[in-house]
Amino acid sequence: MFHLRDLRKVSGQDTLVDIESFSVAGGQSAALVGAPGSGIEVILDLIVGRTQPTLGEVRVGGVDPFDDRAAFADSAGVLFMEDGLYKSFSAEENLAFYCRLRGLPVERARQVLALVGLGDQAKTRAGLLSPGGQRRLALGRAFLHSPSNLALVEPFL
Repeated sequence: MFHLRDLRKVSGQDTLVDIESFSVAGGQSAALVGAPGSGIEVILDLIVGRTQPTLGEVRVGGVDPFDDRAAFADSAGVLFMEDGLYKSFSAEENLAFYCRLRGLPVERARQVLALVGLGDQAKTRAGLLSPGGQRRLALGRAFLHSPSNLALVEPFL
C-alpha cells in the first residue's frame, strides 16, 4: 500500500511536488505518467526514501521510507531505471549475491530466474543478456524477497 498525504517537496523557491492525497491499496496497481521534469522523479525519490518531504507524509506499507529504511527495504521491492546488475556475473550469480545480502536461501535465485523467464540463461553473464533480459533480471531482483509492495520505474522497457 502506498499513501501520500499533504505531500510537498520544495527546492529553493520552487515547489517540485504538491499532492493533497494519493493512495494505492493492497492488491491495486497505479501508474504515474508525465513528461520529463514533471515531478515524477521527485515523487519516486520520496516513495523510496531517497529524499525527505518538505511537508506531509509518505507511507509504503505503513512505513515511512525515509525514517525507517530497514523496514522499507524488507517490505518493498524497487525496480529503478538503472538496472544495477553486475555485468560480469551470470544471471544466477547476480540474484544469488542479493540472496546472500538478504539472508535468503540461494535456491530462491533459481526460482526467481524461472519466474522471470530466464531459467535457461542462468549461467549467461548479465552483460550478454538482451536489454529485455537484463530488465527482467533486475525485476527479479526487485521481488527476490517476496515484498508486499513494488515500485517499478518503466516496467515495460
